[in-house]
Amino acid sequence: MSHGPNITAATGTCPALAPELAQWVQSLAIKYGIPQQRFIDGFREMYGEEDSVLKAKTAIEETERILRENSPFPPEFPAIDVGKPSPNERIITGEIGNNIKIRMWGSRLHDSRVFLFDFTDGQGNHIRMPPGMKIFTDAVHPGDSVLSIEQSIGAIPPHARPTFHQGITDHTWETFIVPEGIKLRIEQPGRPDLCVAVPWHPEDGQLVVMEEH
Repeated sequence: MSHGPNITAATGTCPALAPELAQWVQSLAIKYGIPQQRFIDGFREMYGEEDSVLKAKTAIEETERILRENSPFPPEFPAIDVGKPSPNERIITGEIGNNIKIRMWGSRLHDSRVFLFDFTDGQGNHIRMPPGMKIFTDAVHPGDSVLSIEQSIGAIPPHARPTFHQGITDHTWETFIVPEGIKLRIEQPGRPDLCVAVPWHPEDGQLVVMEEH
C-alpha cells in the first residue's frame, strides 16, 4: 500500500519570517513533503543570510512568470506539472548508449497531449543532457532544435526551478516537454544518430529507440 510523505515536521511556523513568507515556505513544505527548515537552509546557502527567503520567492516567481509568458500553449491550456516522475508514475525508458537512458512520463498529462522526458544514469538518477548531445525534430520545421525547459527560459540556475525532490541546489535537474506522437533525432559525439518515437496517449505503447545510419 502506498503512503504519502510524512509532512508533520513541515507544517510548523517560521517565527522569524514575515507572515506572507512563512505561509509561502509552508506551502512549499506541504507540496513537496519536505520540512520548512530545509528550504530555509537552502535559500540561505544560495542567497546569504539577509532576506534569503524573500530573494528566493522573488526568483521563483520570476521564473514562473517567464514560463507563462514564453509558453507555446494558450492561457486556457491545462496546467502542466514539470516536476520529476511521482513514485507511482508509469515511466517509459529507452537505452541511448554509454549507460544512459532517456526516460519519458505523462500519466497526468493525457489532456495536454504532451510528454515530459529527461535522461538518467546507470543507477536511475536523473542527469542533465550529456555534453555534446543535440536533439532535433521535424515536427514543426525541419531540423528544429529541442530545448529543455531550463534552456527555453534562458538557463535560469537550477535552484530557481522546482527541484526540491533532492534539495534546493539540484544541479543535475533538466526536463524536456514535447507533444505526443512526434519523432526526435538524438545526435551524440562519436555515435550513430538515434531516432526516438514519442508515444501517443493513452500510454499503451513503448518508447521506440532506433539507430540511424
